[in-house]
Amino acid sequence: MKKTMKKTKKGYGKKALSVSLSMALMLGGTAPVQAADLFSDQTAEESASMELYPEENTAEESNTADFAADETENGAEDFSAGQEDQADEFSAGDEDSSKAAVAEVQSASHVISTAADLPTGGIAEGETYELAADIILTSGQQISSIAGTLDGKGHVITLADKPLADKVSGTIQNLGVAGSSTLTLSDGQGSVANTVTGTIQNCYSTVSSNAASDYMDTIGGFVGNLQGTVTNCYFAGNTDMFGGGIAATNGGSYKISHTLWASGMSAVGMGRTDNISDDSKTKMTADQIKASVDILNTEIPSTGFRWALPSDGSNNGLPVLTEGSGTPAEVNWDSLKAAIESTEKLTESDYTETSWKAVSEALAEAREMLDAGTASQSEVNAAAKKLSDAVNALKKQKPEAPVKIPEGVTVTHITSADQIENIWSGTEGQYYVLDNDITLTGDYMNFCEFNGVFDGQGHTVTLKDSQGLFTRVGESGVVQNTAFKGTIGNVWENTGALGGSIKGAVLNCSVEISGSYACGFAKKLSGGVIANSISFGESPKGALFAQYETADDPGLVKNCYWTDTLSMPSVPEGVLVNSTSRDETEMKTLDLVDVLNNGRGDNGTKWGQSSEGFPYFGENQSYKPDTEVWPELPAENQYQVEFSAYNGSAKETLTDSRLQVSPDSVNAFKVAGRLSLKDYQAPEGSHLEWNCTEMKPSGAMAMDLSSGDLYVYRNGKTLITATQINSDGSSKVVAYVSVIATTKKIEAVRLLIDGQDITNGSFTVAGSETKKIQVQGKYTGEDDFSDMAFSSFLYKAADGSVISNDESYSSFFFLKPGTSSITVSSKAQPDISAKVDLTSTYVPIESIVPGMSGQQVIHGRNANSDGQEEDGRVAFNPIPGSAVVTPTNASYASDWTITSSDDTIGYYSNGSKVFVPKQSGKVTYTAEIKDTDPETGKTRTITGTSEVEFVYKNPLTSVTSPVTEVTVRSGESQDIDLSFTGEISDQGYNVTDPSMKWTFDKKGVVVITKKTSGYWKRQDGAPDTNNYFIGTDYRITGIGEGTVIATGTPVDQTNSPEPVKIRLTVTKGDGQDTDNKKLASEDVEKAVSYLTDLHQEKGYQYGDEWVVYALLRSGQTIDQDKLDAYYESVCATVKGWSADQKPTDIERVSLALTAMGKDITNVDGVNLAAMIYNSEKLKNGSNELIYALIALDAADIQIPGNAKWNRASIIRALGEFQNPTTGGIGLTDAKGGSSDITAMALQALAVYRNHNTAAKNISDKALTYLANAMGDDFGYGTCESTAQVLLALTSMGIDPLSDDFGTVNMNMITNLTGYIQSDNGFSHSMSISKSSEMSTVQALQALDSYRCFVNKETTYWDLKNKGEHAKHSWDAGTVTKKSTCKTKGTKSYTCTWCGEKKTESTALAAHKWSSWKTTKSATVFAPKQITRTCSVCAKKETKNSGSKLKPTIKLNTYGIRLNPGKSTSKVKVSGLAKGDSVKSWKSSNTAIVKVDKKGVITAQKKTGTAYITVTLASKKTAKLKIVVQKGTVRTAAITGLQSRITISKGKTTTLKPIRRPITSAEKLTYSSSNKAVATVSSKGVVRGLKKGTAVITVRSGKVSYKCRVTVK
Repeated sequence: MKKTMKKTKKGYGKKALSVSLSMALMLGGTAPVQAADLFSDQTAEESASMELYPEENTAEESNTADFAADETENGAEDFSAGQEDQADEFSAGDEDSSKAAVAEVQSASHVISTAADLPTGGIAEGETYELAADIILTSGQQISSIAGTLDGKGHVITLADKPLADKVSGTIQNLGVAGSSTLTLSDGQGSVANTVTGTIQNCYSTVSSNAASDYMDTIGGFVGNLQGTVTNCYFAGNTDMFGGGIAATNGGSYKISHTLWASGMSAVGMGRTDNISDDSKTKMTADQIKASVDILNTEIPSTGFRWALPSDGSNNGLPVLTEGSGTPAEVNWDSLKAAIESTEKLTESDYTETSWKAVSEALAEAREMLDAGTASQSEVNAAAKKLSDAVNALKKQKPEAPVKIPEGVTVTHITSADQIENIWSGTEGQYYVLDNDITLTGDYMNFCEFNGVFDGQGHTVTLKDSQGLFTRVGESGVVQNTAFKGTIGNVWENTGALGGSIKGAVLNCSVEISGSYACGFAKKLSGGVIANSISFGESPKGALFAQYETADDPGLVKNCYWTDTLSMPSVPEGVLVNSTSRDETEMKTLDLVDVLNNGRGDNGTKWGQSSEGFPYFGENQSYKPDTEVWPELPAENQYQVEFSAYNGSAKETLTDSRLQVSPDSVNAFKVAGRLSLKDYQAPEGSHLEWNCTEMKPSGAMAMDLSSGDLYVYRNGKTLITATQINSDGSSKVVAYVSVIATTKKIEAVRLLIDGQDITNGSFTVAGSETKKIQVQGKYTGEDDFSDMAFSSFLYKAADGSVISNDESYSSFFFLKPGTSSITVSSKAQPDISAKVDLTSTYVPIESIVPGMSGQQVIHGRNANSDGQEEDGRVAFNPIPGSAVVTPTNASYASDWTITSSDDTIGYYSNGSKVFVPKQSGKVTYTAEIKDTDPETGKTRTITGTSEVEFVYKNPLTSVTSPVTEVTVRSGESQDIDLSFTGEISDQGYNVTDPSMKWTFDKKGVVVITKKTSGYWKRQDGAPDTNNYFIGTDYRITGIGEGTVIATGTPVDQTNSPEPVKIRLTVTKGDGQDTDNKKLASEDVEKAVSYLTDLHQEKGYQYGDEWVVYALLRSGQTIDQDKLDAYYESVCATVKGWSADQKPTDIERVSLALTAMGKDITNVDGVNLAAMIYNSEKLKNGSNELIYALIALDAADIQIPGNAKWNRASIIRALGEFQNPTTGGIGLTDAKGGSSDITAMALQALAVYRNHNTAAKNISDKALTYLANAMGDDFGYGTCESTAQVLLALTSMGIDPLSDDFGTVNMNMITNLTGYIQSDNGFSHSMSISKSSEMSTVQALQALDSYRCFVNKETTYWDLKNKGEHAKHSWDAGTVTKKSTCKTKGTKSYTCTWCGEKKTESTALAAHKWSSWKTTKSATVFAPKQITRTCSVCAKKETKNSGSKLKPTIKLNTYGIRLNPGKSTSKVKVSGLAKGDSVKSWKSSNTAIVKVDKKGVITAQKKTGTAYITVTLASKKTAKLKIVVQKGTVRTAAITGLQSRITISKGKTTTLKPIRRPITSAEKLTYSSSNKAVATVSSKGVVRGLKKGTAVITVRSGKVSYKCRVTVK
């Protein structure tokens, strides 16, 4: 570009200056340039006035310079050189450019100009490759790894058929990636890189891609597996609709920020979203990306490039990278200001204290940030979001009085239970009004968490064996002005009239309900409010609620009252406000009615007194109090009645046969005392019976029929009869007793231990000694304390890890030395309480022995162990027993274990605390305990042993067979009944152990199996009736033609009985081999038929998970309305779950929901998957771990890196339950093992066993265990165990008809057929004829799995068709040995999915270079030389850095005038670059002027103009114009002065004017306009005399310069 310069007043045109010159002048000051020549027609004076003196001239003066045509080229060249120097100086001062220069020096930099330059072998750490042009790759080209830096410098790489890089642990930046065709990507790949543990920044991709497999592979548009950072990037290509726009998967410390994407299902296909910036979470169109350049430039890394839209429309108009760090976008504070302003309008008192605290903190942070004004845009956005989130999470203060229904809102009027039953969700903000009384029957079902307003308007909801009105009252829910009565039923846990919990408000309501699980309004108070309400009736689990649950809000019970016959749980101080129990008389008063009406507020329904006396909604009715308090005696007594109190006080004779007792004055069994008749003797053959009649309320008291013991449970009244029963069957009442049980009000309690008053004091216990707290109460109006029943109080320990106690019992003991406290509170009056601080001193252990020794006789079996023992045998009945520790009160007396020397004879269950005999024989039990001295911290291990011999009650003496030869066809069976005789069989006892071990002289011909595993003996008169014994009936089955001798050897060799020998011949059968596939299909249909019939009417609800899964997996269709009902019941249930929910509950629900196609990460807002992989209870048992793996795999859950559990840790933990000897897997430890648990574990490990070492080791041992545990009938003792093994084998791809596990005619499929019953269900054992739902479900699962196996379908638990875990997803790896530049290192990788490990060698490391050091400085002849040294191998590397210095030269003037013969040395040269020097001075016309080598210029006699050329060694030149004239050299201009000067009074300053030309012969003179203010000397020294202003005039010839001086 050219700029036209302004003309002078004489009209001479000027040569244009380049824009670069102008910039150099503006940015770097005036550049050194050649002076302009004069036009030939100018006068000398005019020429002088046109000289250019660059070191002092202003820009305006510079603009008046003329340049002669013959000097333009040199002048422009010289200026350009100066401009470049100035630009270099400016760049050197720029911080970013300086850092970039340093970075360039410190790394090995390589240039990529063509595709051939692409470093396909990798970019090592410390190396940098920079693109110099756009390049197009050819087929197969890909960078294997990038540990250093690939800097695109704004260029584009066009891919051929592979992603740009495989692994990136370093950095890719400033790069565009395009595609010449659509890429086909495999699982975990992306267009820019497959695995990223490093950083990709300021990059984009427009590559389109497809997944190699439609259902197996998850790909990413931008990258594959991301464990590093992607920031300030975008992806605008097309990718798989189920893939990730930015990444396929993620993990580790990944981060995605300010990155946009236009294709894919989500930012990450499968993985976490916890570290993705908000502006990166939403898919955009291409146009939206074009409009979002500001996002791409947000917090952009300093790489020398920024984002901008292309001006030429290239890249389809999408953002491209342009050079320059750019100006940071101005921070927009509007969102933060708006959030602050809206928050400041809120009123704190409207919200709960806890939720307002978060708002208050966020508001303070936001205000502080706004005041400081220094935050970045992302920080401002985050602060605004935090404040908005806190406001959105605010919880309104729950109302304490009924609310008004706003005018104009839609109100739903309720007239029937059906209308409420159809309310499932969406109740928040809704209003419901009950227009009449309604009744809920037993089939009523509602799973709604109610969050609206329900106004009963004084009407009644009656429950007839029904669930509560709702599942729970939610945070926003309000139930008001409603009476509840009736019976709770159809429930399996504590339930109230409003369901499980109250989080909202229950206002101005009454409840009068009964039922085994009934508890007032709800099971739990969970932060809610119950106000102005009452409870009476027979609610056994709690008056208002059964338990208090800690929540964000403490909850409130205000102005509430309940009959003292009902219990209330302990609650924290402050929860109960003006709320207490009252006796029935107090509840039936108009005073209570007035209290309730005073508390009902403006919108509460009015209370009145009912005809029964209790408050109700309505006007006062006629109520006549029971003036005769005591039950009336029907007749006079024939005998006086006496009463002996439980505490041993003297027997008293009752006056008027009336007895007053209290529920507080009873013993541990609730016995108040014993009634008897004075002087009564029963006639011969007669006896006396005691009974309660006319009891109110029901269950308040009871009588022991024969002893006369009176049990008192709660307040009430009854009439007791003493009836004489005669020998002829006739009877007559001989006495009556009128009894009233009343709980008196207590005003204080006293606590005693061992008779010592320790109320609100302290007590010391020696070790683990068990103590009891005796409670005494002081009744209102009485002076003395009296003993009270322990059951009337709650005993809450402050630290359950130190003290062991049950809240309902007064006894306690210490688990270890330490200090804690117990608070005792009255159930009826929770505000009455006392506390005792307890300390346990250390008591060391002296000895320990098992609690059983000597000979133990065993006979009956434990039916529950049938099919559950690791060796397949049925264990004998367990013998309770523990360890005996001396002293008994040792501090750690309870922390012991017992082990057996031979588990095959007998073992000990440390969980159940029982000895378990397995067979006769001797065994040594060892008890072990650890004891830690708290003072020294040292731990001792103490052991003790006992010898035990198990002997049979009726040992076997002989066994006989009714036949010696049997012939059977192949594939057919024949039963054989053996006869067993024992030592005392003649007394009616069964033989204790009739087990037989069968051997054959030839294999593969026949098998002998027991028909039944065991049975219950039900024989009247038999001494061992009602015991479980193992079966004695056997079945012979031919499996191949031939003849064998079968030998049956009794297992019991106590009396050395003879074995049984039978000759067995198997002939060819007429039938074909079993079609096991057909058999399995038929049995599947039977199981399905049984289960569908079972649920035809009742449908499915929470708890039916296994049925739902099994039916859906087998291909059955369940009616959608039934599935919807099931899902609703699950949602209602899981909402009440907490982090400590039993894992197997979560896991089975997850499996059922996955089979339904539901997302288990969002079950009505609950993430079941997260509950599984973050569970603290997953290691409670092997079952929890097994189904965690199955459930997570079935739903194909990607476990986040910060989860508590991953698949690897689950597999490892499962291995801890495997018996190292047998390979069996136990339920709670590795000491036992059972077939079904082992099989379940194999199902979980099936997809991992071929590719995961830990899974393979567990599986191999477990398979061996199952092969050994199989019974003779090819089963495992029970339907469930056999089914689980079949399911395990088919899940692992093992044919259950193989040699190890069966034959075509005898196998687990045929075995399961033996459990089928007439109703098509399966029974638990073959000896039981009743079908079991669980047995049927497991049989269906196994047979269905076998069907999948033979049809080559996906395995049973594989709901996502994922197949085996055959491809590992390796993490970023951990360096186990670092590489150096001399030796290779090693790196260990772990599969993020299954935990498998691998080790690889790493490439030689880059040299550890020192920083570059300058060894030779740059000159005009050579660039700077730098050297660095490797600290490991001492290798040196030297190179040139930068460029040679540009030659520069500056003259102090570019034109002078001289008289002939005159000389001057005033012309000076400066500004030379390093290494340069003046080589010569040369005159263009020596006839006019000469110059010597020192620069002394001498005018010759001839006048005229000539030029002096100064030439440097670098060949740089500068020209000086010389005019030789005869006349006086006059001054053309005065420079070097300022127009204004300020000095202080009495101070001086010296003026230093410069005459132009510098050879002027005219002298300088000085004058002051006001010498009173300032004077000036002939040398130019100005002195300030007094305050004021003076003008100093500097004159030289005709030229003057005025300077205004101000004196202060």
